[in-house]
Amino acid sequence: MEARGRLQRLASKLEPRGEEVIGLTEQRVLKAVKKVVRPLARFGVARFFTWDVEQGAAEDTGPRELTVAEVAPGMLAEVAIAAQKPPGEFFRRVRLGDRCFAVFDRGAPVHMRWLARRPVEVPELGLYVCPEEDEGYLYDAYTIPEYRGRRAASRSRRLLCRTMLDAGLRRGYAYVLADNRSCLRTLPGIQKLLFQLRYLHLRGAAPLVLGTPAHPVYALEDIPAPRLAAKPQSGVAQAAGSGDTRAASA
Repeated sequence: MEARGRLQRLASKLEPRGEEVIGLTEQRVLKAVKKVVRPLARFGVARFFTWDVEQGAAEDTGPRELTVAEVAPGMLAEVAIAAQKPPGEFFRRVRLGDRCFAVFDRGAPVHMRWLARRPVEVPELGLYVCPEEDEGYLYDAYTIPEYRGRRAASRSRRLLCRTMLDAGLRRGYAYVLADNRSCLRTLPGIQKLLFQLRYLHLRGAAPLVLGTPAHPVYALEDIPAPRLAAKPQSGVAQAAGSGDTRAASA
């Protein structure tokens, strides 16, 4: 218990507060500390954002030389490999009804993300993002390293929002970890911070979450009954920066 308390205080001191975006030096220090303690614990801050889909559909951003499209079944394996994920995981998500979108440069996938309308787990928190019938959740965004900082993610936003609008969705949700400096700096103005949750995940234990979750984030037992028809799947919404893919943005 004493070690748990120390790690919790360490997480509180090292992670940025509010809407602060940490500098490059602080980011490197934080990543170094996380690497040292990773065999025993993971900690951080998850920030949840929302936006109006109609506003997003009116955007026209990102490099014009990049193309964006929904990923066809025949391309799923190639996109999964580019995202450093097992192709079987991508096919599983499609079977659950999720849709994958990707940005391409001369036919090669350079950025990809998923749209879900079902409960999806946030693994850092052990909680679930559970969109309503007229809402969507964007998760597992990934930009290949050589395209980060080149606004590849922003190129996909308009198509995603138009797709959501055509499907009758009015609001979108996503989360970003607070140490993902590049993603936080490039978030579009239409995205509004809802809340943030600190977490401490000790090896072999359930995550400790500091803060009060609100819609669309729920504990498994608190998911609204109408949404339980879409069975939650564990470990899907992975985030970027430390071997998994936590919203590694442009």
